[in-house]
Amino acid sequence: MGKYQGYEKYKDSGVEWLGEIPEHWEVKRTKFFVTKIGSGKTPKGGSEIYVDSGVMLIRSQNVYDDGLRLDDVVYIDDEIDNLQINSRVFPNDILLNITGASIGRVSLVPPNFIKANVNQHVCIFRPDLKKIFPPYLHLLLCSKQGKEQIFSYENGTSREGLNFQQAGNLTFAIPPPDEQEIIARFLDHKTKQIDDLIAKKEALLEKLDEKRTALISHAVTKGLDPSVPMKDSGIEWLGKIPKHWSLLLLRLRYLIELGKMLDQRRISGDYLVQYLRNVDVQWDFINQNDLPEMDINPNEYERYLVKNGDLLVCEGGESGRSAIVQGVDGILGFQKAIHRLRVIGTEEIPRFLFYIFYYLVKLGVFVAEGNPNTITHLTVEKLKLYRLPKPPKKEQQAIVTYLDHKTAEIKQQKAKILEAIELLKEYRTALITNAVTGKIDVRQVPIP
Repeated sequence: MGKYQGYEKYKDSGVEWLGEIPEHWEVKRTKFFVTKIGSGKTPKGGSEIYVDSGVMLIRSQNVYDDGLRLDDVVYIDDEIDNLQINSRVFPNDILLNITGASIGRVSLVPPNFIKANVNQHVCIFRPDLKKIFPPYLHLLLCSKQGKEQIFSYENGTSREGLNFQQAGNLTFAIPPPDEQEIIARFLDHKTKQIDDLIAKKEALLEKLDEKRTALISHAVTKGLDPSVPMKDSGIEWLGKIPKHWSLLLLRLRYLIELGKMLDQRRISGDYLVQYLRNVDVQWDFINQNDLPEMDINPNEYERYLVKNGDLLVCEGGESGRSAIVQGVDGILGFQKAIHRLRVIGTEEIPRFLFYIFYYLVKLGVFVAEGNPNTITHLTVEKLKLYRLPKPPKKEQQAIVTYLDHKTAEIKQQKAKILEAIELLKEYRTALITNAVTGKIDVRQVPIP
């Protein structure tokens, strides 16, 4: 692999998918170098028993390959903790998600870790320190061979997960303990370098997102000509706008219709129509594949169908998230969680309003009472009463053309950065895999 050399002598591992391994390595199953394989349990009562402080209960959403993420960790009190004694987590334990969509994610519990438990979705491997270096076991489970074994044990497509017997039968090539430590320290150094590069590129992505938001915000509130006279909009979050722009109520500019409520009990199957859900409407993109169906009577088509050029706005979730309908050549409905905005007259460019909604969402205008943790809904009544900037149609089109061009440039820049990040991640995985399977010999590689 690049500048790294292999070992002098190899032998057949006896495992087809593992191939040859260094002559002095041994093939072992996980159960032979750990003292515990087990998981916890979720306390009875669910989220109602969680407290503001106490003993941590680590769940699958806290377990990641690059470490535990405890921002949303929950706590249980001492009484419940006493019932969880068999799920206690100790420093140097390896935590592996064994069920659900996050199956295969794995974390090394750091030294001096405070008191904690895991629930039933997380498996504890407790390394035998005489046989396995804990960071090395973590690397084994992060490697391509580790992930592939874990995924191969999934029960069908439902991802029901691993049982403890399967977890104990995960098979790896194991070097002597002192060599494990050398490999682990090498990989710790190299992966930190790679992670630093990834972090820098992710910071560039954030800056590009900020640039995109700033471009849109300025264009849809100030226009493209910095020399035009301005006026106070009278709206606190909007500030000054060009003097020749108007601020009409949205209901005077667009017909606003909330989609049809889904009622499974009333589906007869006589008038089945595919329909869009909230999740299908993303920023500037509408999913039209594998859509569900509901009954929409032909006499309801005018009210509950979409057509090309309509602007769809999410009523809940990320309230205000929007996209314009394009490429529809048949009958397509929309659910109650979506507003359909259809132009009244001929003086509107829906894509300009799309950019307005992007600005409003990023500004937090639709956040309930200014609290981002509160579930917010953008009701029809609220939406109709918003006064939003309206330049002349020709100017709307000019702004849209400008923003389409500028945001396309940013999108291309982001795509190149994302590609570079994926290549770094692939290299990271390959480096780990080649080191822990003996394809490269890193024992003599100097580490600063």
